[in-house]
Amino acid sequence: MFDLLASGSVQAKALLDRFVFKIVPLLNPDGVERGYWRNDTQGLNLNRVYSEPDPVRHPTIYAAKAAILHEYSKQKLHIYVDLHGHATKRGCFVFGNTFTIKKIQVQQILLPKLLSLNCVNFDLRECNFNDSDNNKKDRKGDSRASSGRATIFRETGCGEVVYCFTLEGNYATGLRINTLQPRFDIEQ
Repeated sequence: MFDLLASGSVQAKALLDRFVFKIVPLLNPDGVERGYWRNDTQGLNLNRVYSEPDPVRHPTIYAAKAAILHEYSKQKLHIYVDLHGHATKRGCFVFGNTFTIKKIQVQQILLPKLLSLNCVNFDLRECNFNDSDNNKKDRKGDSRASSGRATIFRETGCGEVVYCFTLEGNYATGLRINTLQPRFDIEQ
């Protein structure tokens, strides 16, 4: 993402002319340093505390959420995307939300559709925009309802202005393994 925005390309210029990007590079540095996939050093999945982050126990989430909601209060937040690694599904895909207005639901799916057209490892079929999945519990009893995506969606008016996504990418492999360029014949 940084490379694209700093590239000076036509696409980067178009994006930067229209939007301000605020990028938080890492919200779980201690857990990542210790090799944890989901948890911080206290054993907490920080992507399950966004609904009520504690400034002492979850300072990075508390600060990030406050900054996000501050941008929303100034009517400057249009898209929220949190980036995650995924251990089992190959490729990249997004989790989104359910909108009651069909036009907005279709508009939300446009970004993932464009990603699928421009990235061979993005799989639109694996994307999920069903809010009922937010209530499913993981092994610890936590649900996606307290994730960054779901919480920011709820607290910004359920998508009246803001599209919220979780972009998942596999840790090790894309959809295609060892793809080869098409054969071409050399005329003699």
